[in-house]
Amino acid sequence: MNMRAAFYEKEITPPLGSQIPGGFVKRVATGVLDRLYVKAAVFELDDTVLALVAADAVNLSADTHDAIVRRINQFIRIPGEQVTVCATHTHLGVPCGEPVGSVRDDAYMDWLHIAAADCVVLACQRLKACTLMFGEEELTGIAFNRNYVMRDGSIRTNPFDQIGQIERAYSGTDPSVPVLWAKAEDGTVLGAVTSFACHQDTIHGNEYSGDYSSAAAEFLKERFGNDFIFVYFPGTCGDINHIDPMGLPYAKAHYRSMGRALGGVVERVIVSGSCPVRDDNLSVKTEWLKLEPRQAAEEQIHDAECRLRDQELQNPELQDSYERMMDRLLIHYNDSRRESVEVPVQVAVIGGVYFIALPGEVYHRVGLDIRNGLKGNSCILATLANGNYGYIPTADMFSTDVYEIQLCGNSFLPEETAELITRTVLRLAVADRE
Repeated sequence: MNMRAAFYEKEITPPLGSQIPGGFVKRVATGVLDRLYVKAAVFELDDTVLALVAADAVNLSADTHDAIVRRINQFIRIPGEQVTVCATHTHLGVPCGEPVGSVRDDAYMDWLHIAAADCVVLACQRLKACTLMFGEEELTGIAFNRNYVMRDGSIRTNPFDQIGQIERAYSGTDPSVPVLWAKAEDGTVLGAVTSFACHQDTIHGNEYSGDYSSAAAEFLKERFGNDFIFVYFPGTCGDINHIDPMGLPYAKAHYRSMGRALGGVVERVIVSGSCPVRDDNLSVKTEWLKLEPRQAAEEQIHDAECRLRDQELQNPELQDSYERMMDRLLIHYNDSRRESVEVPVQVAVIGGVYFIALPGEVYHRVGLDIRNGLKGNSCILATLANGNYGYIPTADMFSTDVYEIQLCGNSFLPEETAELITRTVLRLAVADRE
């Protein structure tokens, strides 16, 4: 039996008035720039089914993954380890809540679980024989490392208030755009799965949008028809965003030009830059890493509480500064701290293409190390997968003071996590080849 594939999408734009997470402040939606979606790509070979789900959210919890799996299994049997659920990481997405700022809308999220699961079920009902194709290009000029070495030797995140003091970028980016796409027997292009390493935080305000991936999806529907489904996953973009501090300020519509650039690369790969992949190999392996979260010292908590108390007494109406926000996040994290956490690492093989689902907001160098370790084998790297596990910087960053290592609910895993994830992925990949 040859591999079969299908795609499905559902609109999930919340009502106006819902809260938008992604900035640690309360934001209420007043409009819609782009409709929000949840999308599924499903692959089947013999008795193995792999379901890949992407939703326009800044983050999704492990409970969300589990709720989606339970709903799927009311209709069809797919083990939870064969279901990948990722947030696209748009900062103008669904009301999934955050540690400080916006509040989770439980009723809406319950409905989202149903919509996401139904995408998988409906895709399974449409599975058909197809030819799977893979190609890869690079996209440069729209993504930049957001940590910088300053002239005084310090390393800062997004130091746009001190551009003249920047010496150089601390590191580079990952420009890869891998594209796995499916073509039906009649030649129809059904859909594509891709990832790209750049934060989806290019727009500010109170209007819903899937950010540049929404613009890319719109571009590709214009090229391949309204039934074409573009399933985007965030690549290893924990330290990458769209801002070049040496460049000009960006207009609000910049995300659309980014989306057209990404969509243009995907289109070129589909039209002329792909090769067929094997249709006799589909497997999934998941390993859980048991880790001990970093803990705050009592002195840290005491100092943060004192600063917040003093600021509240001096000016209770003052909008939170960066420092005040980080104090709130630290205290919230300390109040809800856990002794251990299990973090999933998932390695799937679709034909000859690795689909690697990583937890959290992973630094781009982890992705480069994985690609190098796979020694030329095709791969798609997806992050923010199967739970909300915060930033995963490389170990060298913990000697700095960059944003991504500041202890809170968005950065709590130990220093060795990036290396452990890399080793785990490569071990699972090698085991598959043997």
